[in-house]
Amino acid sequence: MHITAVFASDDFVRGQSFLGHTVQRYREVCTQLTDFNVVLGFASQRPEVLENIARIHQEHPVYAPDIPVAGVGLFTREYAAAHRAEIETVYAKLADEESRRVYHSVLRYKISGKVDYLYNSFANMDEIFTEILQVNQQEILVDMGAYNGDTIRQFLQYSCGKYKSIYALEPDGKNFKKLCRSTEGMQGVHLYNKSAWTGRPLYILMPAPGAIPPVAHRYGGGSHGSGQPATRRAGDPAENGH
Repeated sequence: MHITAVFASDDFVRGQSFLGHTVQRYREVCTQLTDFNVVLGFASQRPEVLENIARIHQEHPVYAPDIPVAGVGLFTREYAAAHRAEIETVYAKLADEESRRVYHSVLRYKISGKVDYLYNSFANMDEIFTEILQVNQQEILVDMGAYNGDTIRQFLQYSCGKYKSIYALEPDGKNFKKLCRSTEGMQGVHLYNKSAWTGRPLYILMPAPGAIPPVAHRYGGGSHGSGQPATRRAGDPAENGH
């Protein structure tokens, strides 16, 4: 793929460069090029950003490549063909036509990168929590990658602050401290300074700025995740388990 120009949202254009290209505004690129495809280099769930992407897509085709944030490999036609049995098994277990429609759209998106399929399977948070998940006050929440407790806070908004129990895993030490502070005083919350995985690899979190530290790993006789569990019961201080 040949990159002809790079643009960003207007408020983020400050004369910077990326991959040897000066970062421009979308309309500036439109004055230079008449026929081009747009490939997204970021992810967002902000409504104003999604609306802007939809507007651009009406003028020029927009693609959002499905690139894994962990592991290797791409979801291609060849991959789908090789895993057809598993894909069809999941499809057959879906309980309603809407779930099957969304599943089909997501698969087509992962192969093509076309944002049309994403918009076709979109649901806002109110719909997800109230109509799809139908959250009640007796839920058991497992958050595997809890960061600073942001998903827990969002969940509590829809459960009216009530739940049966919450299990939260966060491997990064700094983020785990934030998670402990944000859930301090909550009953039935079990916090683990660990990661979740399908096997028994030994992972090493590399120090780096930002919310998601890079990970190096090797397979062997290591323990699951990193750190020690910190299970908080009523009255436990936030520092338990450090």
